[in-house]
Amino acid sequence: MSEVTATLETRGASIRSWLDNARVAVRVGASRFKHDGGDEELIVARASAIAGPGVNVRADLQGQYGEYPVDLAVSGGRLVELLDHKLLWPKIAAVLNTTFRDRPIRVSAQSALHALLSGRDVPLRVELRSPNGFAMVAGTIADLREPARTPLDVKVNFKGQALQPLIRDEWVLPDLPVTVSAKTSLEDGVFALRRLQFRAGDADLDGDIQLELKDRIKLTAILSGGTLDLRPWLRPPTEKRSDKTPQTARKNRASKLDEPFDLEGVRAFDATLELSLRRVIGHEFDLGSPTVKAELDNGRLDAAASIAEGDLSFELTFDGTADFPMVAIRASTTNLDLESLKRGESPSVRSGVPLISGRVKFAGVGTTPRKVYESARGEALVSAGPGRLRRSSKPFMVQAVSRDLVETLLPGRKPDDYTQMECAAVHFDVADGVVSSPDGMAIRFKEVDLLGSGAVNLTTREILFGFKAVRRRWFSFSFLDLAGDLATIGGTLDNPRVGLDPGGTLVTGGAAWATAGLSLLATRFWRQLGAASDPCAAIIEKGRTDGDPLETLMKDLPLPDGLLESLPSSGAKNKDK
Repeated sequence: MSEVTATLETRGASIRSWLDNARVAVRVGASRFKHDGGDEELIVARASAIAGPGVNVRADLQGQYGEYPVDLAVSGGRLVELLDHKLLWPKIAAVLNTTFRDRPIRVSAQSALHALLSGRDVPLRVELRSPNGFAMVAGTIADLREPARTPLDVKVNFKGQALQPLIRDEWVLPDLPVTVSAKTSLEDGVFALRRLQFRAGDADLDGDIQLELKDRIKLTAILSGGTLDLRPWLRPPTEKRSDKTPQTARKNRASKLDEPFDLEGVRAFDATLELSLRRVIGHEFDLGSPTVKAELDNGRLDAAASIAEGDLSFELTFDGTADFPMVAIRASTTNLDLESLKRGESPSVRSGVPLISGRVKFAGVGTTPRKVYESARGEALVSAGPGRLRRSSKPFMVQAVSRDLVETLLPGRKPDDYTQMECAAVHFDVADGVVSSPDGMAIRFKEVDLLGSGAVNLTTREILFGFKAVRRRWFSFSFLDLAGDLATIGGTLDNPRVGLDPGGTLVTGGAAWATAGLSLLATRFWRQLGAASDPCAAIIEKGRTDGDPLETLMKDLPLPDGLLESLPSSGAKNKDK
């Protein structure tokens, strides 16, 4: 510490009069302070403290702490008030001005000195201000020995991108005003945010969040809100990353399939989430009344989500309690209008489109997503119609491929002649990572049925499907086309290609991975399906099953070595059988 100078001038006949008339000035020159064992040091350029008759005590300090400039001012009451506990500085304030990543930050705090000394009923108000934001914590601490037990009011407001300097540079936040308020408390190892209100642009959320810091960490969040607009937070679909070519993106996706599941992370904590909203908007979707419920308990995750359109529901189970985690997915919908999920579509535009119903059950086991796909068991049943088909840019949708199929199977026919579909149906089986359609696929028009079958490789996303056209004539059918060529859909789910298969490779099993599904593409298969008065109804009837994918998995799946010993009780029971 450098030289310190102090002056004192006073007069009077008692201590009270001395303090009441005192003029005090203390000044400290350039100094350096370093905490034992610490790397950073406080460099004081100058510091001072002054007081005088009728003037409150004030202390100032200017300097540098590490990379942060420090400009601190503390003010209290008059010196004479130190003699009376009841008058002992009812207001003491501190103001700190500094910068963080070249942005000015101002922190101010207020309390009462007599309350701080007694440790009871301590008023507290702390504010943080920057050009783009404001944060405040306020309340009255009942007991300083246990300050966390006292609930405090918290408010946060950002005009836009104010959070940007507080996180990593590569993170980009939308330029939105943000407001957060809550009642906070910490008691018996439980940190709680009660009556939480979050506003960010047009998004709003209310509810409670609780974090238990006991033997195991557990996070509980129960939130609800009105409209949640995700567009400012999501990258527009038309915006391409300059550093990612399609080939690079495919390689990245393939590599992620081989990344092991983070079982230690899943088992490290527990969590419960309940979220209900009136509406969620994205760049290409608009969902009504979405709800999400999820529970993570000792390595097992059970999650369910739903939206109002088509009673669409989705369930996910991830059981990471064993060394070989299990994954099960269930989804169902009834009379879902896919166009209603698109943002900006008016009811007049959506009228007459086919409504889709169906269910999906899928389960797999493995330490990576690829191994889960390769061991997958399950089934899917999907039906649609009647309705008017529309052009669609989405790959491998009925709306996208059926017109091309008509052109390929019926040369000379205009695709617009077959825009009014009566029905469509398909039943898929999932086995060993391959999705096949043993019960066939059907798309019915007024005069023609398109019948087919095929398979999808879940791991590589390859597809191979074959279709034939069957002309409908009153109450009978023409099978003359059965000797003709097959229209095929090959390629991948992302890039399907419609063509012809004059060599019959689909019937003989041209793709080894799809042989099980494609072996059904024989004449007998076409005749059986074509002879049905309603091929859609025939497929739906054959595809009705009540099996649970987890039960199917346990019964039929060849399990890895050592899996049975590590499974929960359900696995042990299956072993006995």
